Amino acid sequence: MVDSFMSSKTGVEPISVLNIEAEKTEPTTCQLNRKDLFSIFSVALILFSLNYLWYYYDHHIPMMDEAGHILRSIAYSELFLHFRPFSFDWWQEFLKVSQFYPPALYIVAGFFKAIFGAARLVDIAVHCFCASVLGVSVYLSVRLLGFGGLAACAAAFFVGFYPEVAFLNHMIMLDFPTLSASALGVTSLIFWWRYPTLGAAVLAGTAIGFCCLTKQIVTAFIVGTGVYYTVLAFLGHRRDDRKNLFLQLATIVVVTVVIGAPWILTNFNEMNSINSYMNTDFEEKGIKMSHIECFFYYLKSYWFNMSPLLCSLFLVSTVAAGVSSHRKLLPLWSGALVGFFMMCLYIYPLDRYIVSTFVLTAAISGVFIEKFWFSGQVLSRVLVSGLFALIFLQYVSFNFSPYPLSSPFLTGVSQWMAIDIPVDFFGKDGHKDNPIPYRNWGYDWALQTIERYEHGIPVYLNVLMNEPNLNAQTFDLETKERKLPVTATTSLIWTVVGDQLEFSQESALYYHWYLVKDRMKRKFKDAKSEESYKSLLDFLKNSGRFEWINSMKTPEGDRISLYRQKRQ
Repeated sequence: MVDSFMSSKTGVEPISVLNIEAEKTEPTTCQLNRKDLFSIFSVALILFSLNYLWYYYDHHIPMMDEAGHILRSIAYSELFLHFRPFSFDWWQEFLKVSQFYPPALYIVAGFFKAIFGAARLVDIAVHCFCASVLGVSVYLSVRLLGFGGLAACAAAFFVGFYPEVAFLNHMIMLDFPTLSASALGVTSLIFWWRYPTLGAAVLAGTAIGFCCLTKQIVTAFIVGTGVYYTVLAFLGHRRDDRKNLFLQLATIVVVTVVIGAPWILTNFNEMNSINSYMNTDFEEKGIKMSHIECFFYYLKSYWFNMSPLLCSLFLVSTVAAGVSSHRKLLPLWSGALVGFFMMCLYIYPLDRYIVSTFVLTAAISGVFIEKFWFSGQVLSRVLVSGLFALIFLQYVSFNFSPYPLSSPFLTGVSQWMAIDIPVDFFGKDGHKDNPIPYRNWGYDWALQTIERYEHGIPVYLNVLMNEPNLNAQTFDLETKERKLPVTATTSLIWTVVGDQLEFSQESALYYHWYLVKDRMKRKFKDAKSEESYKSLLDFLKNSGRFEWINSMKTPEGDRISLYRQKRQ
């Protein structure tokens, strides 16, 4: 089996991105051709444009995680602007900007922010580029595994049209790029196997190392494909071929480790402590699931996360694609299955953790679509065309209606198709994932009020809420993007099971300004934290050390108020 992929010595000419063959007539040839270049460019451009169009209309407030990710990219932009390659302290700071999440995407965004400034447009452009990377990676994987251009194009679009993927795609940074990184890492291995040279191994190791530095779980969805190719290398018939393959596999591993080790070694203790802390919280609250419960939770999640339409297509495709097609797709099967089961062993199941398995489901669906299209029947092509139209209509309904497209029919399409993404980050009515028109949540009001009183004097602002639309991280982001002398933070410690707070008059007086809300959405971690919060509010209102400045109503109808410490 190994020899059939190795080199022209066995009658199969390897693929090279520098030597693309003329177009073949056989639709399932795995030799790339000029038509593939056009398809790759088209897929990248369409996916980039679709996502940019969504962000063009969207005005949602970056939630806590989004703001935190963007803040880390700003920190990297500052490091790039003060680049000191021969300073140990600089490299220490470089590796410690993000001590829990790997920094690859922050570094990329930070690099461009250093050039173009800390504008939100840079984050959007990087994010849209990740959508292009995902589509192109899926396209190349399907083509390199021996399927035709139609299967590859269909898979590239299917993976971006799943509701859960679109949902994650609308939150800047981490979770969506994780899917793109997983797809790129697997594609790098597939490409190396099709063109097994030492140079290709170095490139694959570099790509995989960078992908694994996007988020820890990326490794789980790449390692299965790596193990699969290791087994194939071991089963090779020719000793010389086996030796070369193992040398190249070792090269891939070494390069990957060299790229990832500095950050991992620097932050290993911090990662472990955070994971242990989260695990303890789940156990104390009695909400931790067993591995088998996680397994069935994830299994049930596919129906809505893929949408009933695309999930049904996948189930039909799995049966109809045929054994030979699944045999070709074994590299994707290996990566998806290993990643899936590893996620079942993780602390707590979240739908986004298994989204990388959608690379496989999209590929299987694309393979079936191609086989059905080329079955030679006019009816099959009519059905495929109708299915494409329905899938695109579902995508438009879920992503662009009721705003900016307000057609009642279009608005109801996704509900008619029973699409329901249960996690509601942005406080939307229902579960539609359309762009958010501008809504005044109080960021301009609060910061302008502080500036009017302080006249450029540096002050500390305590934001006493941890909610998607109102939180300290987003205020901190706003102050940095606007270059204001306001340090926004919070004394509410966020945990997975509620907010934690300790109160003392001395610590309360550390802050010059407070922003409080009359109705808190999040729970407190324990009764002590809730009591501390009440004591802090009482101190702000009744101690005589602070004065009420102004209030406003949020779009939810709640009142937020600013308190300023009286100057002695």
